[in-house]
Parts: sequence; C-alpha cells; structure tokens
Amino acid sequence: MKTTRHIVTGVLINNVWSFGGTSRSGGTRYSVMTLQPFFTYNLGEGWAVGTSPILTADWYANGDKWTVPVGAQVSKLFKLGGKLPINLLLGAYYNPIRERYGSTWNIRSQIAIIFRCRLPGERFSSIPPGLS
Repeated sequence: MKTTRHIVTGVLINNVWSFGGTSRSGGTRYSVMTLQPFFTYNLGEGWAVGTSPILTADWYANGDKWTVPVGAQVSKLFKLGGKLPINLLLGAYYNPIRERYGSTWNIRSQIAIIFRCRLPGERFSSIPPGLS
C-alpha cells in the first residue's frame, strides 16, 4: 500500500484452495484467487472517489476462469453526532470478462463504523486531520 496526501493505492491478493476432494464435475476440490487493486483519491471534506474491483479466478473451472470488473466508487466520511466516524460508499462495476453464468453488473454499498484503539498514554483522535 502507498499513501500520499490525497492518494491511497495498493493491491490485496488471496488464494484459497482445498486439500483433497474430487475434481470431477460437481466435485469438492477448489482453488480460487481474488485480486483487488485499489486506488482512492481524497477530494477533501470527507469525500473520495476511486476504484477497487475484485478480480476472481477459479483455477479448476471448466471454460471461463476469470471475472474482471471495471468501475468506480464514491465515498463520504463524516462524524455521526459529531463524534462517531462513519464511512458510506457506493460503487458500480461492469464485468466485461466473466464466467458463463456470471453477473454482468455489480453494485457495491458499504457502511463502515470506524473505531480506533488507543494505546496506553496516547491521546485520542478518531479521525486524522484533514478527513474530519
């Protein structure tokens, strides 16, 4: 992950697989990867725009293995009651590459309540300066 004053960018990679199982049609063997590059530009006053598609690959699938979304999202960070930080996000992603019966579009919505743990002796600040 890389962070500058206005930009947050990076990538998350995950692969989950089974040990054992059967690989025939309807079998229980699996190996699935998710790849999530992300880019966010902070506009100020809690607003941000960016993209965070979740690409998937089903390594044991017959035929189409990949789902590759393309899209964008917008988010707003604010304090509920002037104290509790909340992040609201809404995004839309089109899947030009997808499994045969995969979805054409995905809508992503998120409500995140942000809690910060305070270390002993540390002064409490719920939101970094510039994001409040």
